[in-house]
Amino acid sequence: MNTLSIVSVCVAASVLASGGCSNTSDRKPLKILMDANYALPDQSCKPMTADDERRAQIALQVMNDFPRHASIYSGAMDVFGHPTNLGDPLRYCVSSDLKDEVVKRTTASSVWSWGLPGLSRLALANELGPRDPTIVRDVAGAAFLNRPIEEAPYSDIRPKARSVLASFGVAAAPWKEEALSSMNAKDAMGTSAAQVAGASGDPEAVNLVAALFRETLDNVPAEGAIPVEPGERLVELSFALGVAGPRARSHASLLVRFLNRDVLKGSHFGLLALPPDDVCRVLQVIGGPTATQALEGPRCQSSPAA
Repeated sequence: MNTLSIVSVCVAASVLASGGCSNTSDRKPLKILMDANYALPDQSCKPMTADDERRAQIALQVMNDFPRHASIYSGAMDVFGHPTNLGDPLRYCVSSDLKDEVVKRTTASSVWSWGLPGLSRLALANELGPRDPTIVRDVAGAAFLNRPIEEAPYSDIRPKARSVLASFGVAAAPWKEEALSSMNAKDAMGTSAAQVAGASGDPEAVNLVAALFRETLDNVPAEGAIPVEPGERLVELSFALGVAGPRARSHASLLVRFLNRDVLKGSHFGLLALPPDDVCRVLQVIGGPTATQALEGPRCQSSPAA
């Protein structure tokens, strides 16, 4: 594939990501608030094939040759922000050296100061991590903006920005106070703020996140599966403890209590009562005897997250 071909692919990817080329002047208001499940990204991946490597190099060349062409550049960014192939749900691994090169190209093109980030830029930031302060500032600027950021089909993508910021770990610490004042369990805006607070690593902040988690868990029905909405909030709050790492170890029993409940999840077959297996990934990060015992138990041994 030559550079011209990858340009065509990049433009197509950018158009699809933005919802196509239709007239949006009469579109209906967006109603879907984005979720906050990005603070602890699943790191499982498979080695890049020769074709994956070749496409990555072409995308880097596009970044070098078209630094000011937004549509083409965005498509090249998506090669690294969404490292998957059509029909294959498993991500391919992007090496640390390759990520460093992407940071070098994007910072040279001032990508991280092109207005507010959209979903593509947040996805790339989630993959790259806090490799450069400009990336962290870009994500944080969106995370705590005082108005919604719309991008179809979402009415507000700030929860993703906050969750991505939390994935940066202690690099999110400068926004701890804003996060603490914003966190709640009402919606993904509140739980993603809790994730930023937890990521700060401050012991008091971690304890406040745990208290919010406990209060939310105490308020769900004691019997039967936890309903969809509070179940999603509890998973997001478990991530808020997970990003604190070993600092949240004293709250592992609280996470195990949630793990031992079922939650209602949507599927092609309707609502199903299933274990909250994302908690297993949280326990892996936190570690300690309580987490290890749970990870060796049936709830996690049968989980793809384990």
